[in-house]
Amino acid sequence: MLNAERLLTSVLLSVCLYTPGIGNAQPSETLSFRGMPMGVTEKEFSERFPFVRCWQASTIQVADRICGSSLLSGGDANYGGASVVSIIAMFLNDSLWAVTLTFPSSDTSTLISALTERYGKPAKLEDSTVQNRAGASFDQTKATWKLNDGTVEVYKRSGKVTDGRVDLKSNAGFAEAIKRQDEAKKSNAGKL
Repeated sequence: MLNAERLLTSVLLSVCLYTPGIGNAQPSETLSFRGMPMGVTEKEFSERFPFVRCWQASTIQVADRICGSSLLSGGDANYGGASVVSIIAMFLNDSLWAVTLTFPSSDTSTLISALTERYGKPAKLEDSTVQNRAGASFDQTKATWKLNDGTVEVYKRSGKVTDGRVDLKSNAGFAEAIKRQDEAKKSNAGKL
């Protein structure tokens, strides 16, 4: 699980650089994943998605428990027209607060179109360039939807230039994750 935790840590570092808030969604729009609202328990989540494996998060403060799977197939392998490669769900105090999906970057425009149909125009749509370790440049797109209780972010490139990522994060869970990170920093500073 060490590689999964490294990937999760990388994803979470980028997640924590953005502070979610209220945005363009309709007032009644709430964040959910496949009809499950944020805040469901690990048991409820794993019953709905029996292909995930759950484990104790040992090296990060932003989750107590993590559920995940890779190389999905069937109906659960599609999200808004994008072919899902992997899923990671994060829980704090037995409450789902974030879901991260990876998909082929070639599916980005299809996913953005589906999310726009559901949530309306993104609050923020950014085009830029990213480089790989060899110095080659690739186009990057980041789309952000701010809902009443959370944020949805899509990245065309994430980790590998061939992989895209979508993050669904609840505002309450995000605030708790940041609080825990800050407490850990203070604790670690006291050990100097």
